[in-house]
Amino acid sequence: MSDKSRVLVVDDEPMNLRILGEVLRNHCRVSVATCGPDALEIARAQQPELILLDVMMPDMDGFEVCRRLKADPATSKIPVIFITATAQPEGLARGLALGAAGFIAKPIDPSEIQARVRSLLGQP
Repeated sequence: MSDKSRVLVVDDEPMNLRILGEVLRNHCRVSVATCGPDALEIARAQQPELILLDVMMPDMDGFEVCRRLKADPATSKIPVIFITATAQPEGLARGLALGAAGFIAKPIDPSEIQARVRSLLGQP
C-alpha cells in the first residue's frame, strides 16, 4: 500500500481503533473517528481512499453512516468495508444494498485486514 493512501477507521471502541491503526500504520495513513457524525465530517474533508466502518455504534449505526456517505456526491465513490461482530444474513444483505464493498468479521484478523485493504486500494 502506498504512503499516499488514506484509510478512515470508524469504531466506537478505542481498542479496535488501536488494533486497526497498528495493523495498517506501516502501509497507509490512518485517520480515525469514534462516531458516525465525525466519520462523515472526516470523510468529506480528507477524502480517504477507503473506509473501515463498524456496524454497531451508538447514536448513528454504520448502516446509516454508509447510507449518508453514498448519498453525498463528495463521498459516494469511497469504498466502505463493514467491520462487524455479527454476520447475520439480513445485515450482510442490507450493507451490500447500501453500497458496501464487503464485510470483515470481528475478531479482527490482521492478515485479512491487510489483504482486503491492499486489494481495494489496488496495491500488490
